[in-house]
Amino acid sequence: SGKIVIAGSLNNHGEFKNYGVVSGACTAGPCTFTVGDKGAGFGFKNYSTGVVAYNGNTTFQGYTLNDGVIQINGNLTISSNPINNMAGTNGRLIVLNGTSAITNSGACFSGTGMKFCDMNTPGNGFDANANPGCVAGVNYTIDCSVVLNIRLIGFDFVKTATDTRLRWIVETDEVENKYNVEVSTDGINFVTFETITDTKKGLLTYLSKPVTEIAPKTYYRLVIFKKDGSHKYSNILVLNNSSNQDIAVYPNPVVSKTFYLSVKETNTTILNIFTAEGRLLMNKKLNGLTNYQIELPATASGILIAEVYNNGVYKRFKLQSL
Repeated sequence: SGKIVIAGSLNNHGEFKNYGVVSGACTAGPCTFTVGDKGAGFGFKNYSTGVVAYNGNTTFQGYTLNDGVIQINGNLTISSNPINNMAGTNGRLIVLNGTSAITNSGACFSGTGMKFCDMNTPGNGFDANANPGCVAGVNYTIDCSVVLNIRLIGFDFVKTATDTRLRWIVETDEVENKYNVEVSTDGINFVTFETITDTKKGLLTYLSKPVTEIAPKTYYRLVIFKKDGSHKYSNILVLNNSSNQDIAVYPNPVVSKTFYLSVKETNTTILNIFTAEGRLLMNKKLNGLTNYQIELPATASGILIAEVYNNGVYKRFKLQSL
């Protein structure tokens, strides 16, 4: 769970479990990192908090579990035994420079939520793949949104059995750290979604509270505040509304008496707003658009009920007006 720095090459013949950081500071190559070459039970296991950032050629020769982040600055080879894969959940495999290859028909990069990126290959897929059954979009997703840097090691979505959360991994030697998760419906104007403060040092992994699809596209970013008051931003993540629903209202809770109504068809839309007791506050007939900005009356507060009719579809929403 600590940190190992490989100054040159490492061939590991036994089982290797990593909960921390494995980095390669090799500057005078060629340097190699080879694991899992002794068969069953002697693979490489990179758990969800594990990070590998190696500056040199890397070969995975047996079963490899990757639930964390592996970044290679050199040639990558997956040459697993015919029945073994590099598998995992939400694992990321990144090649900065060099070639990437799956060298036999039994090997694959697969699992749940697995992401691969070869930064210097057109399309960012593998340079060579000897397994025609191991394909992007089925076994893994091409995703180059996370590249390791000094402080923020990773920032991405993690799906659990019941919800979706934001995960970020940092390496820090400071004892006062503050993280703001910010959310936006347009990718430009952000508001605070959650704030987390911590006094721990080292390699740390955080999970946000469950995120929600408050718009057809919802944007999230992370702000990292340092002890000296300076701050930096992460990459922006986009949560698409996977339900593809016909009618949506957002944000909810409603901010500053303003929310947006999204419908599929431009024909007449009827919007009724009621108090929780059933008193009608607003009745609107809307035409010509699929997205409307709605201004609530100044007296609207607390729990409200919105009824929407569009193109034969009826939806009822519970809104909260702050």
